[in-house]
Amino acid sequence: MRWCVFSAVVFAFACSYGIRCSFNYATGGLGEAIEEITEHIEVAGQPRFEAARGTRTLEPTEEKRLRIENVAGRVEVVPGGPETVAEYVIYARGQDEADARRRAEPVEVRSAREAESGNKIWVALKQGERWPPHVSVELVVKTPPELALSVKVISADVEVMGMQGGLMLHSTSGDVGVTNSVGPVDASSTSGDVSVEDAAGRVEARTVSGDISLGNIHGEETVAASSSGRIRLAKIRSDEATVKSVSGDIDLRELEADHISAKSSSGDITLKGLRAGRIAARSSSGDISIAVARPFSGNLESHSVSGSVGLALPASSDCAVHAKTVSGSISGKAWSKIGRREASARLGAGAGLVELSTTSGNIRLDARG
Repeated sequence: MRWCVFSAVVFAFACSYGIRCSFNYATGGLGEAIEEITEHIEVAGQPRFEAARGTRTLEPTEEKRLRIENVAGRVEVVPGGPETVAEYVIYARGQDEADARRRAEPVEVRSAREAESGNKIWVALKQGERWPPHVSVELVVKTPPELALSVKVISADVEVMGMQGGLMLHSTSGDVGVTNSVGPVDASSTSGDVSVEDAAGRVEARTVSGDISLGNIHGEETVAASSSGRIRLAKIRSDEATVKSVSGDIDLRELEADHISAKSSSGDITLKGLRAGRIAARSSSGDISIAVARPFSGNLESHSVSGSVGLALPASSDCAVHAKTVSGSISGKAWSKIGRREASARLGAGAGLVELSTTSGNIRLDARG
């Protein structure tokens, strides 16, 4: 019984810190894994000290790409130039400052100019060492804003501001934030939140377990996808906006696009202040609420398997509306014909087409002046 309990504890800690431990060069057996987890537990309660700090500089080149990699800590990138300057601080926990510095010795920050992949700044380990528990590195990188930037971290947050050359950002376990960018943005986190504010260009944000927030974006396409988390978009102007959530609510406000698509397997969908020619909203288990900001004459489809569907349209819209529910009710004063399970309405000449349906839920239509 004791061994079963101990094994469960080991497994829990291994899952929690396995990502960072996988960076280690040393790959011993179960004994070494248990020793490393034990060390982590012992060090966790010790005070945190600044173990080292320094600067790495890359001279200007014709290469317009910069790669940054970190294991644990934080990465911040801001406009600078013409040189790329990385200021770093290494933190570690220990019994005292000397002990913290000793534990942080295997960790170092390197920089290099690579002909094939561009300039690179990264956190590394000395040969044969393993990543020590509770050691982190904070990087502040000042670089020419026109550089294309790639940032990959394991257990760290990423914050990028004012870049104009395109961004590819990924954190395995940490938050990713972008503000005031120009050019395409690809931002993702396996376990963390993703936010993009004030961006001009295509934006794609993804997270497995975390929330997504996008605001004030102008670009040809906006994409947000989360397996487990809430998605919020506000003040978006794109040719196409696509939002998908497996388990989480979707909240879209003040969106203007040719095509807006929102899909959630388990969560509510709220769309307000929309300006679009085509709108599609589908939820397997959740309510859908849609409010169109201007007279509508396009195509709109909204379906919920287990949830209600509500639609508010300007009375001056030009579209035909059809509604159908398997086991639910239909309400609203805008219907021309209404029955127990089906209803229809005609606004204007009926140029556009609106289809509302539920398997198990209610449907409501409001036409406002």
